[in-house]
Amino acid sequence: MRRDRPRFLRAVAALLPVRLAPTGRPFSGGRRAAAVLLRGGRMALIAVTSPGGAPGVTTVCLAAAFTWPDPVLLAECDPSGGGVLPGYFAGQQPYRIGVAEVAMTAARDLEAARVQLAEDAVPLDGDARRRLLLPGVADPRQALQIKGSWPQIAQVLTTAGRDVIADVGALGVESVPYAILTAADAVVLVLRPTVRFVAMAGPRIEALSRGALAATPRFLLLIGEGPYPAAEVSRTLGGTPILGTVPMLPKAAHILSDGVAGRTRWAGRLQMSSLLRTVGNLGAQLRERLEAAPEEQPVAAVGVVPPASFGAGPDLHPGPAAGADSGGGRA
Repeated sequence: MRRDRPRFLRAVAALLPVRLAPTGRPFSGGRRAAAVLLRGGRMALIAVTSPGGAPGVTTVCLAAAFTWPDPVLLAECDPSGGGVLPGYFAGQQPYRIGVAEVAMTAARDLEAARVQLAEDAVPLDGDARRRLLLPGVADPRQALQIKGSWPQIAQVLTTAGRDVIADVGALGVESVPYAILTAADAVVLVLRPTVRFVAMAGPRIEALSRGALAATPRFLLLIGEGPYPAAEVSRTLGGTPILGTVPMLPKAAHILSDGVAGRTRWAGRLQMSSLLRTVGNLGAQLRERLEAAPEEQPVAAVGVVPPASFGAGPDLHPGPAAGADSGGGRA
């Protein structure tokens, strides 16, 4: 294993467009966040994203929502579309609002949008309504219509009166909801411990370490085991801390991502129990680490203009020249 590590580092380094500086600290700054989350005031907003390549962001977010100890909202903020209603619910769950409807209401009245969210979000736990879902856009073209509304959506989410897990999708599409990232108390990047994923993650981590996002704690969440240890992946990505590793459990992932088939089978239930336990433990660790963050850190304004290189620029699109258009993959 040790003989292969230099080759891994060289392979990734050759693919990265920038040199990543070590973070030097467990967090890259710590913010208002979780100190507020657990000591009174507004709840925390956790943005979960990926470098592309579909590593399982939505599955992780859904598992986290099911295991979160406090009232929580899973908000699908992926511009390429929501996946929980057609996936986990297999298209059988009626709903009244999604992120597009909240955006339209927020444009007129933020308080009305908060009420709409509290009353009409989809319950993940029936009448208890401790775990809610704000469905994402049903048609990617809707993302273009609400592209300028992400600051208002972020304001609604950060004042929702409960913790929010925001599924941001893949960093790389032109319509990255930058306002959600700047409002977040932590950003979790989901990837697999392979050269391909680490190479894609490099420019994203670099972009997340600049400007208004520089003070936001960043974490890596690895999916599955690989030939290289987590510490090696962390060092290759500038010392970004590893939140943990979620095992590859295909039967459980299928239940969460593609609907009811297999929910009652013994193997599926066994894997689901393991997946939920792992994600629940990692969620608890994240809350503890954020609670320990300094309270005096500056707060980034919601909806500030992103740096020119964030979005359609080369930092989030490895390969094309600066200014070239490029598409992003679903998470």
